[in-house]
Parts: sequence; C-alpha cells; structure tokens
Amino acid sequence: MIVKESYIKLDKSIKNQEDVIEYLSMIAFENNLIKESIVDELKKREEEYPTSIGEKIAIPHAKTDKVLKSTVLLVRLDKEIEWGEEEVKLILCLLSKEQESENHLNMLSQISRKMMHNSFKKILFNAKSKKEIEVELNNMEGIE
Repeated sequence: MIVKESYIKLDKSIKNQEDVIEYLSMIAFENNLIKESIVDELKKREEEYPTSIGEKIAIPHAKTDKVLKSTVLLVRLDKEIEWGEEEVKLILCLLSKEQESENHLNMLSQISRKMMHNSFKKILFNAKSKKEIEVELNNMEGIE
C-alpha cells in the first residue's frame, strides 16, 4: 500500500461528521481509489460502532467491492467536530477491497499500534506539510 500526498488533506474547515464522510468518499473517488461513492458503507460502519478512538482521532474504515485500491486517507480539520460522543480533529480512513480481509485487519492493527506512540500522533497533528505525513504513513510496518 502506498499513501500519496493527494490522499492527505490538512486543516480543512468541515462542520460535521457527515460532511467529513462525504469528503473522504470524494477524495477516494478523485484519486481513482473507488468505483463509486462509499458514503453508505462508512455511515453503516459508524452506526454499528463509532470509530472515534479518543485523543481527538477517528479511524473510519470500509471493506467493500467498491474499493479499487486499498489505502489510507487522512483529513486533519482546522477545529474539532463531534464524532459520535467524542470531539475529533484527525481522521484516518482505511479503505480495503472486499477480498482483502487479512490486509484490512492488518492495516487496522498497524494504525492502532502506531497510535500508541505520541511521536506518531504529534507528526499527524502538527506536520506543516503533506509530505511529512505521507512519509510517516508509508513507513508503517506490515502494511502492504
């Protein structure tokens, strides 16, 4: 898996969770990562169990046959929004092809482990450029 700068959006002014989900789908579509909108899949996942993990971070994810290329998208907001019952400013969205269940779980596991490290979170929250974040995300071990 390769994360490109075009998959990363910094300091965006988005007002609510629903708009973020639509924006994530738009980013994926514009980068030819999906065949069609994945808004419904992301919303369904949130209804099952909110993906906010604390510390102002959410990790929405979708595993669907609409995904053409498994990857990670990142949106950092200019201010916090309500996400479930938490406030969120950083959203990492995992997209996986339907047939790549093992890779999907591997991506979730790797990002969860990286989120335990303050240095990783500090880069995601404070990086001045997309390139810094791109390098950090592409250096995650175990993501293929």
